[in-house]
Amino acid sequence: MTFDKLQKKKVTLLFMAVMCIVFVVDLMLSAYPISVEALIYGSGDGLLTRYGSLVNIAEMHFQYWRIVTCLFIHAGIPHLLVNLLALYISGTALEGAKGSNRLTLVFMASGISSSIINMLSTQGAVGASGAIYGVVCYLLLCRAITLKDRYSKIKFVVLVLYLILPNLSASTAIIAHIAGFLMGGICYLVEKKTKSEELEV
Repeated sequence: MTFDKLQKKKVTLLFMAVMCIVFVVDLMLSAYPISVEALIYGSGDGLLTRYGSLVNIAEMHFQYWRIVTCLFIHAGIPHLLVNLLALYISGTALEGAKGSNRLTLVFMASGISSSIINMLSTQGAVGASGAIYGVVCYLLLCRAITLKDRYSKIKFVVLVLYLILPNLSASTAIIAHIAGFLMGGICYLVEKKTKSEELEV
């Protein structure tokens, strides 16, 4: 992979690296020995999970950094891998088409919106799903994903499955996914409106 190609994926790869590092460090800082159960479902008692995961607003006690830190914490390897795959496909597509700043804005805005809704309505959660849903929504609206070849079609199918399958589980915070998805759409509409106003001037 050339330097130019890496530059077009730098924020996506940075987000992915942070998620992986957080997961490993959290396991290492757990009060209990690493087990198969912890690898599959997450340690639950890791230092980063305890002080970085999202909680209900009644339990927040002004620890509002959790709204952001929860996006980079994951409950087990399967949870992490699924989000890494979806983020790589959607993040690289958006970053390549619109740039690193746009990806950062859409990811963080969608993630924070998802966290706030989740904090107000449930017992809280961890994971970047809400942020990634926003990125996927933005991609679909700006048509940054094409179906010109077999590889592109596979990526599109993966993202569609990512939008559907997790929400079939009763333990999934569906409202957080919806909030993130809608914020991605709002980011797109705001950008479109801003561009149209610039053309009129």
